[in-house]
Amino acid sequence: MDTNALKRFAQEARQSLRQSIQTKLAVVLAEDSLARRESQRAVRQLETQLRADGEDRVVEQVAYTWFNRFTALQFMDMKDYNRVRVIAAAEGKTRPEVLADASAGVFDQAII
Repeated sequence: MDTNALKRFAQEARQSLRQSIQTKLAVVLAEDSLARRESQRAVRQLETQLRADGEDRVVEQVAYTWFNRFTALQFMDMKDYNRVRVIAAAEGKTRPEVLADASAGVFDQAII
């Protein structure tokens, strides 16, 4: 089995996640950010983690975690473990069921 396409996808996804996380980190750490006003404790913990491990390592850890989460959700969608698809679109659809349901105002009452 040729796994080169999968390797390329994983590398590109990692870089994309890292870029998104670095952008979000800059927004959160901005001097007068909403996060600083509403989640002071979390921002202080993040700053402590950044001082201890460095920005590159923290960004890499977060990217790794989210990549694994997205991969697990995709697997669960493909195996029909989720009641509605979270990542993958249903057959004949262009977006995941969870987004389509939310846009239509349909929410699972068991979750709320």
